[in-house]
Amino acid sequence: MLRLILSFLCFSCLFCYELWADAYIYRDKNGGIILTNKKMQQVHLIKRYKLPKRLKKITKGHINYANKEKNRLKHFNKIKKAAEKQGLPVSLFSALIEIESAFDENALSQAGAVGLTQLMPATAKRFGVTDRNDPEQSINAGARYLRYLLNRFDHNAHLALAGYNAGENAVIRFKYQIPPYKETRKYVKKVLALYKQKKVSLSPLTITTH
Repeated sequence: MLRLILSFLCFSCLFCYELWADAYIYRDKNGGIILTNKKMQQVHLIKRYKLPKRLKKITKGHINYANKEKNRLKHFNKIKKAAEKQGLPVSLFSALIEIESAFDENALSQAGAVGLTQLMPATAKRFGVTDRNDPEQSINAGARYLRYLLNRFDHNAHLALAGYNAGENAVIRFKYQIPPYKETRKYVKKVLALYKQKKVSLSPLTITTH
C-alpha cells in the first residue's frame, strides 16, 4: 500500500509538471510501476489520465525553419568549438541541433524544451544553464550532454540519441535498447541520416552507427 501511495504522489508531481501531455501509469513484467507521459508497448497499462484540451494548449511549440541556413552559419563556429571540445564529430552534433531546432535559438517545443539544443529545465539545471535561450549556453550544455550519453552507452550513437530524446533512464529501463516510442525511433533515424549525409572527418571519435 505504501508503495502505491508513493507512486501516486510521484505521479501527481509528474502530472503537475508536464501539463503538455496525457499521463500514464504502467506495470512492467516484474511488477514495477512506471509513470510517464509517453505511450508504451509491451507493458500493462494501469491508468491513463487524459488532460483537458484547454491545458494542452498552454504550450505552443514554434520553430523558425525559414532562416535555417542563415542561422546555421550564424552559430556554426560555436557548434564546431563545443563539439571539438567534447570530442564529438561536428557533423553529428550539428545534425542533432538541426533536427532539434533548425538552428533557431528561440525554438520552443510543445513539451517545453527550449533553445538550439532543446533543453528541458532539469537538463539545463544539470549542466549549469541559466538561460536556455542563450545560444552559447545551450550549445555547450547540449554538447556536454551528448558526450555524457555517448560515454554512458559505450559510444553507441543510436542509444545516445535515444537518450537525448527520451531520457537516459528510458534507454536503461528498456535494457539498453531504443525505447519503443515512435517519436524517439523516428528522431534517431533522422539525426543519423543527416549525420551520414554530411559526415566529415573533423573528430577522432569513433561512434557506432549500425
